[in-house]
Amino acid sequence: MRLADFIEANIELILAEWEVFARKIWPHSSAGAVVDPATLRDDAEDILLATVSDMRSDQTTSQQSEKSKGGGLAGKSGDQVNKASELHGAGRVGSGFQLWAVVAEYRALRASVLRLWRESGPETDLNDIDDVTRFNECIDQSLTESVRAYTKQVERDRVELLVKEQAARKDAENANRAKDLFLATLSHELRTPLNAIVGWINILRLSGDSEENLAEGLDVIERNTKAQVQLIEDVLDVSRIVSGKLRLDIRDCDLIDIINAGIDVVRPTANAKEISLEVQLDPTARRASCDATRMQQVVWNLLTNALKFTGKRGVVRVTLARESSCLRLMVSDNGQGISPELLPYVFERFRQADSSTRRTYGGLGLGLSIVKHLAEMHGGTVEAQSGGEGQGATFIVSLPIKAVQIAEAAFADSDSESDATSAMRPPEPPPVSLDGLHVLIVDDEPDARRMLSKVLEGVGARVTTAATAAEALAVIANATDKLDVFVSDVGMPNQNGYDLIREVRRLGHHAQGLPAVALTAFAHKDDASEAAMAGFQVHLAKPVNLHELTAVIARLAGRV
Repeated sequence: MRLADFIEANIELILAEWEVFARKIWPHSSAGAVVDPATLRDDAEDILLATVSDMRSDQTTSQQSEKSKGGGLAGKSGDQVNKASELHGAGRVGSGFQLWAVVAEYRALRASVLRLWRESGPETDLNDIDDVTRFNECIDQSLTESVRAYTKQVERDRVELLVKEQAARKDAENANRAKDLFLATLSHELRTPLNAIVGWINILRLSGDSEENLAEGLDVIERNTKAQVQLIEDVLDVSRIVSGKLRLDIRDCDLIDIINAGIDVVRPTANAKEISLEVQLDPTARRASCDATRMQQVVWNLLTNALKFTGKRGVVRVTLARESSCLRLMVSDNGQGISPELLPYVFERFRQADSSTRRTYGGLGLGLSIVKHLAEMHGGTVEAQSGGEGQGATFIVSLPIKAVQIAEAAFADSDSESDATSAMRPPEPPPVSLDGLHVLIVDDEPDARRMLSKVLEGVGARVTTAATAAEALAVIANATDKLDVFVSDVGMPNQNGYDLIREVRRLGHHAQGLPAVALTAFAHKDDASEAAMAGFQVHLAKPVNLHELTAVIARLAGRV
């Protein structure tokens, strides 16, 4: 019987003998064989059948000799050998096999075939020499392809691991960078209202019993105090979340009343921006087991976020409905929308769409992360949807409808501290007189502009204000009398203070003719050097000291 016919007729006998040897070299763990013996047997059977097909094909002598080197593919039959061998070699990577084991498998397979064929007593002739040669060349070809597939798979796995490691490193670097940006933003947001408060206290001290100043000052102080309290509450909530100290007082609540209370809080803001609030609340979805205070915080944060990113005469929709076993609260708007790049990270604590000094919208960016955590503490979920920038956004909070109503409070939030300590401060030196000086103030915050104007006018300066860099450039270009000093905030949208001073210097207004003060709530250690490199002469951090500000302006104007 010819060798190819013998292999085809006795393949089970060959594989049984081969498996006895192969089992001895399979790696084992404490739990048994690492690789499934049936898988190896199937691979060996495919290789043998592909070899039989190749042995029966028409091939030249040069094609046969090239096969053992991994080349000289002989049409379809040669491709079958390669395909079976590639699967066998690549499949050994995950099993823990080493290359020596793959070589040993092939040697055992070759030995089993030739020994069993010899023991069958074939009537040999010259054709058998060609058959054995072609069989050996096919086995060599298969071994070459298996080793090649093995090494390629190892390289692919290595590259994949490298890509995953680089991605993990990049995520860690982005997280650290986001934390740094968050701290800078936190500094800015806390200092900005504090600057207005301190400034107006100074104004009220200087102006005496002026009823106009008193009313306006108290209004600004109250507004900025509330803003700062909210910022601090957000930071404390995040601290409680991270430390695991945030607790819920779960009771049977009226969800419609909670939502309406949150809407009432933001309605003045909506009216001021002429934003329409469309509310649709399903009465059958009103009962829920939740912490009423925390759930109102969820509603307030979502509505505040929607109003912040919705332009004038926009629409914000609030919907409450019952869907299957969940209550679904949906807050949607037709505002700025969320870019596809930011959407997966919108609930992360230290991630913001824009943390630069040019950002248009204030805040710490903690509201949505707090919403996510509170929703999950209630056993629910929150998701964000957006078609992209300019296409609005939708936030959906899903709360489970509990089978058993919890009537009593579970825990109370005991994380409350107060600091009653106070320190006696020495009296501050009086502000320096700025009689006759013309000062330009640039700040995008109306309260900041008003406060700085009051302060400087109170010590004799003549003040001109601008809300943007473009307005400031127009004032400088069209000024009928000389500007002595200009004071600019750094953190402004579109064009920040650094952009403004560079343009001023480029237009030929040098430091000797128009000195400049950078006034910023960003307190990075590199801010002063960056301000100097941009073209400012002095960098002051908010809240600014009244004596320091007037002294700096007087010095830059050549008064002292």
